[in-house]
Formats: sequence, C-alpha cells, structure tokens
Amino acid sequence: MFSSKTTTLALVGAGEDIWTEEERTAGWIDLPLSELGLTQAREAAAMLGTKSIKFSAAFTSMMKRGIHTLNIILDELDINWIKYKKHWRLNPQHYGALQNLTRTEIIEKYGEQNYINWMHSYNIKPPALEENDEGHPSMEIKYQGIPTKALPGAESLEDTEKRVSSYWADKIAPAILSGKSALVVSHRNVIRALRKILGEVDENSVTELVVPSGIPKIYEFNNKLQIVDTYYLADDGEVRNRTIRN
Repeated sequence: MFSSKTTTLALVGAGEDIWTEEERTAGWIDLPLSELGLTQAREAAAMLGTKSIKFSAAFTSMMKRGIHTLNIILDELDINWIKYKKHWRLNPQHYGALQNLTRTEIIEKYGEQNYINWMHSYNIKPPALEENDEGHPSMEIKYQGIPTKALPGAESLEDTEKRVSSYWADKIAPAILSGKSALVVSHRNVIRALRKILGEVDENSVTELVVPSGIPKIYEFNNKLQIVDTYYLADDGEVRNRTIRN
C-alpha cells in the first residue's frame, strides 16, 4: 500500500480520424488520425506537459487512432519508455451494421428515430453483424485467440460499459492502487463508460457527457481509489468545441 498522497489518472479522447469530418461511423473500423487528429494529440501532450504528473502506466485500445494518439503523447512528453498496454476491451463502441455509413445514410436506410435511439440511448443496440460477416471482428487477425462469442457484432453503450468495467477492475484500477499514475487514451463511449464507472453520472445522463478530442481530464485519487479532485486541462468553451464526433 502506498502513502496518503494522491495518484493521478488522465483520460484522453483519441484524436479525430479521417472519417470524422464526413460524419461516417467508424466504430471498430481501424482508421488513422486525420491531420487535425494529429494536431489534437500533440496539443494533449502539451497540456499534460504543464502538469508534474509522473506517468508509469498507460493503456489504449487496439485501434490505430488510439495507439497513434498515445504514442504521440508519450513521444512529446519524452516518456516513450513506458510499456503501455493495448486491449480490445478499450475499443470504441461497436456499431454493427451502421459502421461505414454516414449519418445521412443511416437515417435514409433506417429512419431518424432509430438513428436517435441507437446513437443516444444507453441500452439500445444497432443491427448486429453476423459472425460470418467479413466485417465481424472475429475475421480480423488482430483478434485471433479471442473467443468469437466474446467479440461484439454490435453494442449498446451498456454493453460497452460491461467490457470496459472488466478491464478497469482487472488492469487500470490495480495499477492506480499500486501507486502508479495512469494515462488512458480511448474513445468517446469508452470514456463515457469509465466516467460512469467512476461515479460521475448514471445511465440517464451518461449518453450526454461531453467527451472532447485531445483534451485530458485529470482525476486525483486517494489510497482508497476515491476521487479527491477532477478537472479538464482546458476551459469549458474549448472542451465543448472539441466534443468527439466519431
């Protein structure tokens, strides 16, 4: 057990990807950062550089936009030596058959009310991909070794939270409790799920949480993993302007 001083968690939304501007749904489709996303990652590093946080643990998803954002931050902070963990449980929410469709295409195909339900509800999942669909995660080499039944064909935010909660309990929380300050780079609904797990919101308000691209949210914990302080490294206006769109 470590001393009574606080340890720190920084949550950072990955930079925007190349589909964000056209409002095309990415989900588990593995896209690179856009030029704006690269800039957002560097700006996140600059914001973290204003603090005296000695990170010794870092976590991200299996998505290149998460991995690239984290690598840029580690490089800019000159802490590339940190051995970070990548895991599919920190992947974005899986949008099933909606992936690779724009907002307009989804509304034209399924109707506006369905779009609203799928994108803004806690427990309604979109149409799922079958396990034999070429877009199903089980078809990707990076997920070989993971039981097919464990990989989603589509998820609600509630489903996403369940897998994120498992990873939080197994890996992230123990790292913080051991005295490590942790950096987590992930995606919109994963960060919403983490903030619900941390007790900031309930299921009625979690879908409306603002999650900005590339602006760190800092949490300071006591030795019982209770939050003693939390804040963004930017003002409210900038946080609203950077709300993650994909």
